[in-house]
Parts: sequence; C-alpha cells; structure tokens
Amino acid sequence: MTERRERYEGFVKQAVKSEEVSLIREALQRGQLTGSAKFIDEVEQITGIRIEQRGQGRPKAQTNP
Repeated sequence: MTERRERYEGFVKQAVKSEEVSLIREALQRGQLTGSAKFIDEVEQITGIRIEQRGQGRPKAQTNP
C-alpha cells in the first residue's frame, strides 16, 4: 500500500508545476477560478455570477481633483 501511495504522489507532483500549484492555492483561498479567460467567461455565463481575479484588500479611494 505504501508503494502505491508513493507512486501516486510522484505522479501528481510531476503533472503540476509548482507555479501552478501556487496559483491554484491562491485562487482557492480567494474563492476564485483558475483557467483561461475563455473558461472563466463560460463559467460566468453558465452560473450567472461575475468572476474575476482581484487584488487583495480594499480598493484605493478615488480622489476628486
């Protein structure tokens, strides 16, 4: 059983680059999707919910000149 688990773990680590894992983790923490713009647009159309990647924190206040 241990050998199968180790082989599977090795397979999973090969399949996904560390940069992609970081992107997926960040998206999960923010409750956002990862994927191409086309994919995100399709999900938005199906669900009727606007999904976009936003920066952390509150938006900066706009000042009037």
